[in-house]
Amino acid sequence: MKKLIFIVFLPITYYLLPITYLNAQDFQEAEVLYLKGEYKQTIDLLEKILASHMDRSSPPKLYYLLGLSYTKYGNLLRADDCFDIIVKEYPNSELVQPALIKLIDVDILKVDYSQALNRCESFLNKYSKSNLASEILWRQYIINLKLANVEKAQSFLTELKNAYPDCPQLKASLEVQSAREKEAALDYFSVQVGSFKDKQNAQNLVDSLKKKGFDSYIRETTDQSGVFFRVRVGQLSSRQEVQNLDIRLKQEGFPTKIYP
Repeated sequence: MKKLIFIVFLPITYYLLPITYLNAQDFQEAEVLYLKGEYKQTIDLLEKILASHMDRSSPPKLYYLLGLSYTKYGNLLRADDCFDIIVKEYPNSELVQPALIKLIDVDILKVDYSQALNRCESFLNKYSKSNLASEILWRQYIINLKLANVEKAQSFLTELKNAYPDCPQLKASLEVQSAREKEAALDYFSVQVGSFKDKQNAQNLVDSLKKKGFDSYIRETTDQSGVFFRVRVGQLSSRQEVQNLDIRLKQEGFPTKIYP
């Protein structure tokens, strides 16, 4: 009987250990690529890992990083799929709540504010004691600002101040409010298509946009996370013009956000 057990378990050990080791190396490489802002290369590597892992359960962190990469790359449908897999197939993972928040972020990027607000309510109903609840309140605040529901947005900001006075999300929300006020003071509209920690990555995107005929430039900003180089297109006088520009950029495959 002991010999039989040995024969049965030896192949499992033989096959799983090398795969785990190789995937760990590949995943670390993918993390480095992501931090460098090389989102397409990150996606290619992670999809390669998934393809070689089709008959096995892939770790949630792989789908999470893949979802982040697709979000940055502008493929919001695939990003949605990746985060949704974590929620549905790994209900006990510690990444479920972060994945739910990222699904809300994807909804915001898709301008599906109704779905985003529904997800926020669902999150708070299910995870009322979560240490990520403050991030949900922050997103409710931001979404209502985008919908021009100023009074409701202010109520979420007040709730955030009262419930989480020391949380970093509160500081971030106040900075967003300040940034929006500054943007509103400008006499033109623009479309943001990227945000980078590395100025060279921002410049590369500007050069690429200019080759396609877009009037692009870099706006440097600073928040609690450090200095960011925002790549924006256009300085237009009307919302209709900037909406038309937004459509053109989306058709070219760029992730977009209209300012102010």
